[in-house]
Amino acid sequence: MLQRSVKIAIILMAFLVGVALGTFFVVPNLVSWMAVFCLPFMFFIGRKVHRFWWYIILAVLFGICRVLISFHDFDSQDIAAFVHMQGNVEIQGRIVADPEVVQGVMKLMVEVKNFRSGSWQTDVRGKILVRLPPFFQVQWGDKLQLWGKLRAPENTDTFAYAGFLAQQDVFVIMKAQGLKKIPSEENFLDQSIVTFWRSLWGFRRMLFQQINELFPEPTAGIMAGLLLGIRSSIPQSILEDFNHTGLSHILAISGFNISLLIQIFANFFKNFSRKKRFWFTFIGIVFFTLLTGFSPSVLRAAFMGSLVVFAGFMGRKPQVLLSLCMSGAIMVFITPLMLSFDLSFQLSFFATLGLVLVIDHLEKYIKNLPSFIRDNLGVTLAAQVFTLPILLNSFGRFSIISPLANVIVLPWIPLLMLLGFLALILSFIYFPLGQLVAAFAWVCSILMLGLVHLIAKIPFASLEVQGVPLWIFIIYLVGVVFILFRKSKLGRSYFPGPSPP
Repeated sequence: MLQRSVKIAIILMAFLVGVALGTFFVVPNLVSWMAVFCLPFMFFIGRKVHRFWWYIILAVLFGICRVLISFHDFDSQDIAAFVHMQGNVEIQGRIVADPEVVQGVMKLMVEVKNFRSGSWQTDVRGKILVRLPPFFQVQWGDKLQLWGKLRAPENTDTFAYAGFLAQQDVFVIMKAQGLKKIPSEENFLDQSIVTFWRSLWGFRRMLFQQINELFPEPTAGIMAGLLLGIRSSIPQSILEDFNHTGLSHILAISGFNISLLIQIFANFFKNFSRKKRFWFTFIGIVFFTLLTGFSPSVLRAAFMGSLVVFAGFMGRKPQVLLSLCMSGAIMVFITPLMLSFDLSFQLSFFATLGLVLVIDHLEKYIKNLPSFIRDNLGVTLAAQVFTLPILLNSFGRFSIISPLANVIVLPWIPLLMLLGFLALILSFIYFPLGQLVAAFAWVCSILMLGLVHLIAKIPFASLEVQGVPLWIFIIYLVGVVFILFRKSKLGRSYFPGPSPP
């Protein structure tokens, strides 16, 4: 008899399969195939299938309908209708995201209100991504007049850039040649929203500046990535070392960071009532998510962490699989194309799925290893079971040394995060005290980076894997699904082993 939580999780998985199928019929890609071939094994866990199967079928159909109605239908008032306009054009709009500087280029997300070409102008709607030199001083909520050329985003051989922007409802890019700030009159509500976001992003920039004052490079870049989700200042050579060793996930804020945050709050407020612990932890998760830029992987982890904390508040055992499926389904319902085009969400979701479904089966094979090796190795291997096809398809690289690298390097991350957080807090109270703690963090970071660099230099630590046929991925995934099904309780009833003598 299936638990209710497992049934709900299966139905939510069916919705994700429907979204993948809907996307597959329009945009074939590996992730859609992955969802189609990996997730159906969940449907065979129970024997009562009559009404339950109808729920599953309806969830799949709902997922297909959701992704089909999400495709943008352009009209004459949409800015995308003017993407092929020749020559320079002029637009007016408002910045609706924190400006980001990547590799010497400032990127602005602008909600467009007015379009002008020569003497002709009209009111328009839609968002565009604007590229500018980094020396312009702008912030969230600024109303701008920009001029430059419009173009449609283009995919590369390894990155579906157009699809990545499409999930954000962005179908136009402008390479701006200049800008001018426009004064605007706003009502109280709009002013309050602008003030809130400006204050939040201003606080984030202040923390980033404080980190750079406390730590020298490259430690400052590592700390900014671990604590704030800002990776733009990490040197390219270090990023390559982390990529070659399969450690790039360490520098991205995801479920690991959220789980550490929950543990810290649980220990710090352990003498408080259950209700107070819940609210302090929940507010901490929300603030941390906002502060780190609410990327899809962080949002998924925050949703899941909040559900787990809420289950504890209600006095119930956390249902990790249900929390994962619910958080993923909510995010995909809001942004259906995320499942196929957002790599951070794909890796975060499927890595966690591997942890939930695979790690218990791996433990019996590594149970004789020392605990610090067993825990990190099990987490690494379980996460890679479902993410391996995505990594190969997206990066064309396979890190042979990744399990060993994770065993050696992963234990350093909680220590670095704790020391970095303490140094940051103490620096606002008494800066020399923050510097003292930062010195210990710097030593730890240098040792960790040295280990990563040595591991990356091991011959054949990383192999280039290009042009792998889709059918090989399908065979791999079908094999994984079959093995997991055989090892499940229902699978053993269908495929009993040899009778005992």
